[in-house]
Amino acid sequence: MKIGILTLQGAKNCGAALQAYALTTFLKNKGYSVEIINFISDGEYERTSKNSRKKGKAYWARKIYYMFFYKSIRKRNELFEAFQRKYLNLYPDNRRIREQELEESTKCYQCLVCGSDQIWSQDPKLYDKSDAYFVNFPFAGKKVSYAASFGDSIEYAKKHIQKVIGYVKGFDDVSVREEEAAEFLQENGISATVCVDPTLLLSANEWNKLTIEPKFKGKYILYFSVNSRKYSIDVAKHLSDKTGLKVIELNPHPKSWNSGFQKLYGSGPREFLGYILNAEYVVSNSFHGTVFSILFNKPFFAAFDQKNGQIIWENRKASLLRTLGLDFAMVTASTKLDINAINNINWDMINGRILKLRNDSMLYLDKAVGDK
Repeated sequence: MKIGILTLQGAKNCGAALQAYALTTFLKNKGYSVEIINFISDGEYERTSKNSRKKGKAYWARKIYYMFFYKSIRKRNELFEAFQRKYLNLYPDNRRIREQELEESTKCYQCLVCGSDQIWSQDPKLYDKSDAYFVNFPFAGKKVSYAASFGDSIEYAKKHIQKVIGYVKGFDDVSVREEEAAEFLQENGISATVCVDPTLLLSANEWNKLTIEPKFKGKYILYFSVNSRKYSIDVAKHLSDKTGLKVIELNPHPKSWNSGFQKLYGSGPREFLGYILNAEYVVSNSFHGTVFSILFNKPFFAAFDQKNGQIIWENRKASLLRTLGLDFAMVTASTKLDINAINNINWDMINGRILKLRNDSMLYLDKAVGDK
């Protein structure tokens, strides 16, 4: 069987690249012919294109900031592009497929697997969303979702419930990444299995083979965020104050320019893995920063924001951490950090729970894409 994957592989984002790699690798290891369809939404293409028409304040702030780190950012982009070429098996590998081309471009596949990541998010702030991830075009083969996510809040999907439910009903098998998403679908007549993010389908030993050792020598706290929000920066600063360790920030954001962290721009997905593996501690508000901290058994804090005194429990991180019994690693900028708790995580127990979740997810995927 030939399988095509529709996912968010185009962004220069470590989580997106590594989850795409993991799903491809798992299916290849099962003996399937697998390609990631090189679909990139108009929103994602517009955001990253040099000819972008949307040149607001944020665009120019990034432009000016990145002028100072041009060589490192160019190196980072080269590392991502090399990773995509070598490990993601893109079809085609030399150009993007647009939405209007998907019907013709998918005729060669017997099965489409949609997932993972936030492919079904309806958040209006997301630039890379597209109804194509619901297979909104004619396709004669099997349609499967794997750990598809509606993002950090299901409320946006509820605002588009008729469209979302109509599309998802067209799938042969449905799995999502969060319990709340499964409940939402089941309330609307769709049976949905909760599966782990593809990165958890591979063991730490398998990821170790892909890592590149950091150039930085010495002990450090790794701070990883895709948006460098103040609350997560504050958590990293508090941990640094308590431990006396330097904070390293990978692929920094303009918002963290005055954080005092040592900034490292020139790293791709493999370097990202190496910096997590070799860190003393990790602080992240990123879902995949949290996932790889767990996989590599690193002491970590998962940072959450607060609004009007209420903690904003982002579903993607919170669902996984609660399932694994790692609630104590969930912190805000005002939390008193319990370093003793994260230094004494019972990793044997956590790894056992991950193995159970991994095996259950593998069974779903084997059944869903297998011949019926």
